[in-house]
Amino acid sequence: VVMAATTTARSAFLSIKSPSSKLAAILTDPQPLPASSDSGDLRAGSLPPSLGVLVLVHASPWGNKDSVPFPHLSAALKCATLRFDLTGCGASEGVGRINCTVRDAEDIRAAVNHLREELGRKVLGLLGW
Repeated sequence: VVMAATTTARSAFLSIKSPSSKLAAILTDPQPLPASSDSGDLRAGSLPPSLGVLVLVHASPWGNKDSVPFPHLSAALKCATLRFDLTGCGASEGVGRINCTVRDAEDIRAAVNHLREELGRKVLGLLGW
């Protein structure tokens, strides 16, 4: 897990294991880092676990985690967000398919479980585009 930090937000680049593939994801927290923080030591698990996360889900197979409006929503919502590429989209592994609702649901479930079980984060909800 690699985390990048700025004075306005921090983001962790994650790899999430789903039944179909490894999913590329970005966890963004709008809270700025303290000025004395060493961004080289940050990990996704170091974000406060009490903060909830809104999961952003793109359209399959055409979109990805960086499709408009997701990066803008992450910045504008003022809450932590997780945006990820469904299997076969963007930087995730696999082949994109139309009408693959079951696989998409597995990917969403894997992302939610990763937040809860691996990072100890509460999921506020899902927002799809």
